[in-house]
Amino acid sequence: MTAHPAALARRLAVAALFAAVVLGLVLAVFAASSNNPEQPKITIDEDCSTFAFSPDNHIAYAVRRIYNWKKYTVEGDDLWLVTPDGKRKRAIEGEKLVKTTTFHSFAIHDVTWSPDSRRLTIAKTTEQVSESKKEDITSGETLELMDADGREIQIQGLKENENPFIGASQGTWLADGNTVVYLVEAVKPKLLFEIRTLQPATGKITKLFAGHLFAGVVWDAAHSTAFAVQRDKGMEGPADLVWLDLVHEIGNKIAALQNFQGELTLSPDSRHVAYFRDGDYLEIREITGQEKPLAIRVGYGRFEWSPDERYILLKRGPETRSGNLMWIDVANGDFLPAMHDLVYRDFHISPDGHWIGLMEIGKRIVKVYPISTFLPH
Repeated sequence: MTAHPAALARRLAVAALFAAVVLGLVLAVFAASSNNPEQPKITIDEDCSTFAFSPDNHIAYAVRRIYNWKKYTVEGDDLWLVTPDGKRKRAIEGEKLVKTTTFHSFAIHDVTWSPDSRRLTIAKTTEQVSESKKEDITSGETLELMDADGREIQIQGLKENENPFIGASQGTWLADGNTVVYLVEAVKPKLLFEIRTLQPATGKITKLFAGHLFAGVVWDAAHSTAFAVQRDKGMEGPADLVWLDLVHEIGNKIAALQNFQGELTLSPDSRHVAYFRDGDYLEIREITGQEKPLAIRVGYGRFEWSPDERYILLKRGPETRSGNLMWIDVANGDFLPAMHDLVYRDFHISPDGHWIGLMEIGKRIVKVYPISTFLPH
């Protein structure tokens, strides 16, 4: 049957209009993707366990690697270094380190850059066969030192198999480039810590502030100082927020704290500290005491400061679990959705405040974006 000429013309016109609409949508999507301000600058398409920005915007990241060795399943993570323009270099090849004569396994769980971006401290969880009972596996924490070219920094004066970093955590280089400061557990399980320093060139170890124990410490490495929460060994007396000069071993009390819970964090200009108290209240305190502390009920989580210090970016829940991110307005305590309210495994803001790295769920790919794309307006 032949269509009427007028009806055929109408059908052709509708078809042409539909094709034009589809073509317009395709072009719009292409244009949006070509000019998408949320395109990452760097994508690390690996199963990352942790990552960290240096002050000059290099990135160190650990890649989880699992191997079968004899009757064991072992882990030996790789560590990679990335320049700001995306060039990559593997600094640690984990597979070569785990294949020893006895069982040894390690996982990299934290990396910290020195203030001059020339050195790193690498925090690892290790497992190995017990020397006393060959079938028992012992585990612990340790640190490793490396320069920005991927070379291990040796500690002088050590005896064979001696490791001064056994049980150490939260290590970082101080401003002199010669001294590493770190914590050693004093009251288990990870309730109170001692502060120690080590100079790799001489092997000298110093216990700082002898007789004083701390429930939380945040380093201000660029100034060789720290802020800490001091407690007595029985944890029955008051908790004091203190400022510590790590070079001259001088400490000043800032304030007495009630019900300190953890996550002590320093603002970019070193004028404010924030921490959790009473379980789910985030308290922000100006260190001179001139401003009244601000307490915001947000739920416990991990957080970092925005570059202008107007906001805090929070991932609620345990640090080892994924969650959505939110901005907290420091001035009034308002909550604002962040990153389109998507769920992420982890995040970090670069020291210069220009970039944010987001670790996705699943494979834990890391994508680096200009932070200006996500800041509240």
